[in-house]
Parts: sequence; C-alpha cells; structure tokens
Amino acid sequence: MDVQTEHRENGLAAAKKIREAHPEIKIVVATSLIDTQVLARAKAVGADSLWYKDGDEGTLMQVVRRTMAGEHIFPDTPPSVEIGTAMSAEFTKGEMKVLRCLVRGLSYNEIAKELGIEPSTVKYHVINMLQKTNLENKLQLAIAATESKLNNSADARHVISNAITAITT
Repeated sequence: MDVQTEHRENGLAAAKKIREAHPEIKIVVATSLIDTQVLARAKAVGADSLWYKDGDEGTLMQVVRRTMAGEHIFPDTPPSVEIGTAMSAEFTKGEMKVLRCLVRGLSYNEIAKELGIEPSTVKYHVINMLQKTNLENKLQLAIAATESKLNNSADARHVISNAITAITT
C-alpha cells in the first residue's frame, strides 16, 4: 500500500479501512516520503510493516516476505535527506514541526496557534533552518522540503505552486 496514491487519495486511510474490515490481511506500507509522522501513522492505522520504496527492490521484497511470515518491520528512523546544504537529521523536532506547517502554507501566527507556541518561536525555528540550509527565505525552504519528499502533505505541491505563480506573475 502506497502512502500517496493517485487522485490525492491517502493510502494510510485505506490501510485503516482494510485493517478494520479484514484484520487477517497483512498490510505493508511502502513510501518515498521521508517524514517521521508517516512511520507513526502507519503503526497507528494497523499496518504490519513499513519500508521506503526508494531503496532497492530486493530489500522491499524481503520486507514483504518477512511480513507475510508474521514479522512486523518498521525502520527505526526515516532516512535523512538533503534540504539545501543541510541534512534533515540536523533539524530539531521543533524545527520539523514548524517545517511541516510551512509546507502547508501556514503563516507564522497560524503555525504558532497550531503548535501552541509563540510566533517569535516559529520565527526562531525558521531562522535556524535557513541558516542550516543556506536558503534565503521560507518559500525556498518549503520548496526544498517538498522536493526532498520530507513532507507528506498532499496539498504541499499545490500550495507551493500557487506561491510561485503569485511571485512570478
């Protein structure tokens, strides 16, 4: 089961429905998204295993075989990806939460409200990420995060596309 399917469907929502209707079916989630929330959500919906499809086919097939034999296989952490000149593993948990919100197109005030922090803290995290990545602004940061498959927001590409259109027209 892929996390992101065609027509902006959510593979994790489908996995949950399958698990509820047919608890005997083994569910292996495959994803190219490098977001720790995908790991947590896959476990929460009852997936038996999760693996990254950008790896080699042999490893993914081994995960499928082992899952069919009754094992539950989840990586300890997602692979680290490059965002600007930094690796995603260099970001703090707070920075990652803010980045996920930025990719969704939220303002500093909206992010602060959603995360229960002050807008100044949001700005602090964004400044830290910009320094780590050597990117110039939060739009570049959001684009780089989306291109690296760091975020699983189905709306991210749409938000960024609209922002780029607004800037270039």
